[in-house]
Amino acid sequence: MTENAPSPHGTVCHVEFNAPDLGAAQTWYAALFGWTFQPMGPETVYFTAGAGPCGCIYAGPPATCATNRIYVTVDDIAATIAKGAEHGVEVEKDKTAIGDDFGYYAHLRMPDGNLIGIWSKA
Repeated sequence: MTENAPSPHGTVCHVEFNAPDLGAAQTWYAALFGWTFQPMGPETVYFTAGAGPCGCIYAGPPATCATNRIYVTVDDIAATIAKGAEHGVEVEKDKTAIGDDFGYYAHLRMPDGNLIGIWSKA
């Protein structure tokens, strides 16, 4: 596993979620966010996300409840949405201003059924 630099107390450091097809999930998460993967067993892959939190994707059905959501920082929301469309990603909520100059977000329904938020300052 790649060891990430320590983060300040209270910083999100690891996330975990399911995907029905680990191979396909690795393809589009790598294409969209640049994540890199290492196998951790027959039904688990570990990913690193640059300086962001790392995590695991487990083989299994996606969460059907959207109350907990992962947000991924992107350079350009429109470009990420366009790239996502090439990989079967659907837009659930298009680019939306947060207000008070906090940036913008969008919600993407990944081909595995997971709902992922993306965020950008511009």
